[in-house]
Amino acid sequence: MEHSPGEEQLLRLCNSVNLATLNVEFTWTWEPECRRIMTHLKRVLLSCPNLKSLTLDVSQPRSGCVLYSEAQEYVGCGFEPGDKLPPLEELNLIKYEFGRAPQGTLPGGEIDFWVQAFDWSKLKTLKTGYEEFALKVASQLTALEEVHLLGSWWNSTMPDFLSQVASSLRTISAPTLRQVSLEGLLHHSGTLETLHLHRDEDYGHTWMADCVDIDSLRRLRFDCPCLRELTVDIARSGSWPLLTLDALAAFPKLRVLYIWFELGLQDFDHPLSPMLTFETARYVSGYLQSRNSSLDLVHLHSGSPPSIGFGYPSVEAFWPGNNSTSFVCEMSETCQNSQEHAPTVTCPILEQRERDFRRWEQREKNTRRPISTQIKDRLQKTLKPNTYRRRKAAEAAFTGIGTARRRRNEAAQVAHHGPTPVSRWKGHYY
Repeated sequence: MEHSPGEEQLLRLCNSVNLATLNVEFTWTWEPECRRIMTHLKRVLLSCPNLKSLTLDVSQPRSGCVLYSEAQEYVGCGFEPGDKLPPLEELNLIKYEFGRAPQGTLPGGEIDFWVQAFDWSKLKTLKTGYEEFALKVASQLTALEEVHLLGSWWNSTMPDFLSQVASSLRTISAPTLRQVSLEGLLHHSGTLETLHLHRDEDYGHTWMADCVDIDSLRRLRFDCPCLRELTVDIARSGSWPLLTLDALAAFPKLRVLYIWFELGLQDFDHPLSPMLTFETARYVSGYLQSRNSSLDLVHLHSGSPPSIGFGYPSVEAFWPGNNSTSFVCEMSETCQNSQEHAPTVTCPILEQRERDFRRWEQREKNTRRPISTQIKDRLQKTLKPNTYRRRKAAEAAFTGIGTARRRRNEAAQVAHHGPTPVSRWKGHYY
């Protein structure tokens, strides 16, 4: 039987004593294919004794034109009595189809088998949205230092998990402060150094309600004195929230700060203001660092759009992603010593778009294929531009270098001038 590329990769990893990190990201649409992949994955997990880090993200498509029905049969690893995973130090359980329990084992489902049959005493990092698994395994996590609780954790049990973890955490990541609660954080206040509180925007009006408020920031500063890295969502309405920025700058040991501002998904023709650009990013970071000279890095983000979802998307569906941006504001040592708050501001998205464009440009120079040939290949001779205007439009819309150029120019527009109202936005298509 011929194996798929994914199966071949897993087969090559079997019995490897050098395998320490395994990332399995697999999107399936056909159940037999998934079961074959999981069978080979099980062999790898049971035959590699030095495996320390495991990431599982095995699921059906999360977006697209077709919405697939749930699996009708079991598509997990199918561990049996006596199977043992090597003691992991890191587990990123993003998506996995928990199902049946092995025959003749514990009552309950596969989650109970995982919790009681495997050794979790050396686990240092856990990332998951499976609350049932996390709650049941919490008392065994005696070495846990870092936990990332994902948005798929719907119920209000995150504080229960944090109170049951049998160790003091250094890093906690959760979608909102409301879900994790101040009381849940207090169980680890003496050791907590990194706190990430961020969720994607939605098309309702719930994002602003979940933003961290000034009173909560003041309590965090008082109860978590060791915080060195902080991520928060902050609302703005017509002006920069200076009082909130003052509360953030008051953390005495803070070195790295991530701030997420809302792009605004309720009205694409009127993006929220003030807009985040190079100029305003320099102002906000300078304001923060003028009040806390210990800050080394400030990351500013505008927009965190949700997944497009299922169905055939309109052009406007791509507007949030293409009009989001981010900036990294770094304070140099010379500025800190001279008390001249002039941070260096860069835009990672724009830099990546520029690299992509230069790579395509170099590829075009190396191949030196005439533009007419490229158009014929891409359009399969369905369009034959016979004017300069039509030829340039086809080049911009369909060739690799044209797409890269357009994405670069669009990122530059957003970084320098802010989001473009959707009525004037050329969009994902031409």
